[in-house]
Amino acid sequence: MALKKAPTHAQALAGLEKIEVYYFARLKSAQDREAQEEVQKYLARLCRTNPNSAYLAALKTACQFDYALIPKVAAEIGLELALLQAVIETESGYNPNAISRAGAVGLMQLMPATAERFGVTDRYDAAQSLYGGARYLRYLLKLFNNDLKLAIAAYNAGEGNVRKYGNQIPPFRETQDYVVKVMQLYKAYQRY
Repeated sequence: MALKKAPTHAQALAGLEKIEVYYFARLKSAQDREAQEEVQKYLARLCRTNPNSAYLAALKTACQFDYALIPKVAAEIGLELALLQAVIETESGYNPNAISRAGAVGLMQLMPATAERFGVTDRYDAAQSLYGGARYLRYLLKLFNNDLKLAIAAYNAGEGNVRKYGNQIPPFRETQDYVVKVMQLYKAYQRY
């Protein structure tokens, strides 16, 4: 009998991702203790099998965040939950420790000036980032007369750039792709 060749690191990660999709999706939408506990048990099993995995480290970081806070903040700030979830997923992948090349930090990827403007003193603090980013998004929606695509573009490129281009989505490939991605996720989250 021939032995099967061990999977490459990339193949192993791809396999883990497929398995993990169910659990991580459940965690992101979980508002009950049972679901949170189920995901934490799954994570503990992964830790025992491969404690030094970079993928696992990223997953553990994301799982430390209390996802039940998202619907609470959405309701308090007056945002549609699906929109807030779509922006979070696009900005940081639900990672409160995410850092962008441009210097944006945290769950909602706030730049220093934006964080200060919306009362965030610690951009790595998931709750502060969530509240600050949600307030900023609500502000952008009001500024652009509830035009969802313009508000999303402004979240990515800055409100000044949206104004500069005549209240249109700026002609930056990154921003155009960002708007498309957020809108796709927004529609997907609306179904749940």
